[in-house]
Amino acid sequence: MPTQIRLRRDTAADWTSNNPVLALGEVGIETDTVKLKIGDGSTPWSSLPYFTGGASAPSYGDVGYTVQGGAYMFSPGDSSAYYFGCMYSQAPNSTANLAKLPILVDGWIRRVSVFFYNSGTLGSAEASSLYVRINDSVDYLVSSVVKNDASTAQFTTYDLSIPVAKGDTFEFKWVTPAWTTNPTDVRISGIVYIDNVPGGTIPPPDPDLDIYGAGANDTGEPIGGGAGYSSILTTGTHIVATKAELKDHLVGGATPAGSGESIFLAGTTTIDLTGEVNLYVPAGVTLASNRGYSGSPGGLLKMDTLDVAAHYHVLMHLLAGSRFTGLRSQGPDNYLWRPLGDTHEYWVGVQASGVAGALIDNIEAYYWNEAATRFGGAACQDGLLKFSNVHHNARYGFGYGCQVAEASAQIIGCLMDYNRHCITSERDYPISQYDAYYNIFGPNCLIGQAVDIHGGNDVSDPDVPAGGSFKVHHNTFKTVTGYPTWTPTPCSIRGVPLVGAEFYYNWFYYNAAYEAFLIYQSCGNIGGSTPQVPWNKVYAHDNWKGLTLPT
Repeated sequence: MPTQIRLRRDTAADWTSNNPVLALGEVGIETDTVKLKIGDGSTPWSSLPYFTGGASAPSYGDVGYTVQGGAYMFSPGDSSAYYFGCMYSQAPNSTANLAKLPILVDGWIRRVSVFFYNSGTLGSAEASSLYVRINDSVDYLVSSVVKNDASTAQFTTYDLSIPVAKGDTFEFKWVTPAWTTNPTDVRISGIVYIDNVPGGTIPPPDPDLDIYGAGANDTGEPIGGGAGYSSILTTGTHIVATKAELKDHLVGGATPAGSGESIFLAGTTTIDLTGEVNLYVPAGVTLASNRGYSGSPGGLLKMDTLDVAAHYHVLMHLLAGSRFTGLRSQGPDNYLWRPLGDTHEYWVGVQASGVAGALIDNIEAYYWNEAATRFGGAACQDGLLKFSNVHHNARYGFGYGCQVAEASAQIIGCLMDYNRHCITSERDYPISQYDAYYNIFGPNCLIGQAVDIHGGNDVSDPDVPAGGSFKVHHNTFKTVTGYPTWTPTPCSIRGVPLVGAEFYYNWFYYNAAYEAFLIYQSCGNIGGSTPQVPWNKVYAHDNWKGLTLPT
């Protein structure tokens, strides 16, 4: 990955309060206004002018700035107007100006896409109309649509030119007909695109970051690992072929491997670990096979039996500085989607908990119904999952390719598909945070949320943040389906991060019918004295949406 340079940064209020003197040429950024100043070595912050020259202001989205809003399930009445946006309540309001969303840039609303569908009684075939309401005063018609079946209906227009300014607000207004048969259990969600450049022209990309998606991978390593991976081991200090031999060199065995040593399975080796739990790779030790070497699939560590009793288990633990590489890791649950209430036990394949510097690379991991890989515990820092194929890990409420819980981790160059969430972070731990880049997320993330950040919205608690700091960039999202019926949301932030979540230079390989749900922050359930709204500490810029990349 290219070297990352971080500039000095703080909120505008904190800059003014602290009033530091920036060194000559030192840059300071206001994180809430995206303004910057350049120091001269003697002038305090408050007396420095804002920088106005050089490159143009940052752009948001592919042609500007995207704002998303929605409303929970409700049953609309006849000939009524409903207002929705920030999910201020459990259903759209019959009163305007209660669910308004902020506009953060000057520009023009060019495109609007709003979807609604009902999962209860089907409505009859009269047309309803959708408007965008600006500043609780002016309504702009988007379109009128006949809705009379259970499929998703779409209000869409691509030729608006509504001028807006930073500080304006908007909400959606849905006007229903006098239905012969009223629909029930209706859900609504939608977006507006705001160009911050005239005429809908697309600002040129940053010349240093002009590749969208995982194609920006400049490491020389193959995404998903395997053939061509540069760090494949072909032998080790201890060669093992049976469960007894493997356990002998793990923690608690007769001759545990020492730091700097390796335990190696040949690519043709299969070790059945059914009945085992909580095996530990010693600190500084590598457990390895040769996945990708001369066509080798890698040695297989597998489990075949799933107990019906609901217990939580981990098969393999990594201690500080240990490595799990070149192996296939097969869990005991090949059932695609266990429903809510299923009592079968939960399994994690490989976990680093409370230790620093654990590495998981060049593996194939599947059939782990809680998580294929996990980094957890406050002391679990700098965890690394890279260049691996992680797929078919699914279960209602769980099913993660990589889970980050009270830890920090990087997920790099992985191929992930058929997981409930490919990457997730736990809501209960404020310091959960990750960077994810050069990954390809396949089209079959089972509820359509490839990148997931849990937070206070899940538990209606304003004191539970959605983790700490997240950077999701240069990934390719092919998430266009949800199992069994959910609308895909490739990136989901379920609350407000402590520091922030930034999404940039990703490629959303999307069907136009799903464009409203690409990056979505849910805040409506958080509650508290001040209701939260989307795009709170969530930043999306310079992403590309479409079936082909720009030329």
